[in-house]
Amino acid sequence: MKKSLKIIGVILGTLALLLVLSFSAFYYWFTIGAIDFEPQKFDSTIWKNTEPTMSWESVRLKMVDDLIENEIINGMNKSSVIALLGEPDDTPYFQSYDMVYYLGRERQAIAIDSEWLVFKIVGNKVDSYALVRD
Repeated sequence: MKKSLKIIGVILGTLALLLVLSFSAFYYWFTIGAIDFEPQKFDSTIWKNTEPTMSWESVRLKMVDDLIENEIINGMNKSSVIALLGEPDDTPYFQSYDMVYYLGRERQAIAIDSEWLVFKIVGNKVDSYALVRD
């Protein structure tokens, strides 16, 4: 009797371990492994002519890091930012900012939010900008 209980315990433990490993593989495949963070060089024309999507494939999401690293946005006037990025998005989010651009799904394994590029304008010039999540 004790030996059969021990065998059942080993079987149940093995099944539990297989279940955890299967769930881990499933989680990785459909979340972390599915994230495509391939950055893309910023191109103003492509940025303005491609609608952002709620996905990791959003062109804006792929270009934003290059934009921030290589464009001198601080100190630009508002019309120069609009010439570079197009008209800001009309959204009820982030009312404390002057200009808001939707980028796409947040770059996290479990993505429940979106990423946005936001600007504060002071005296018609960019005072600050940031990547934020809703």
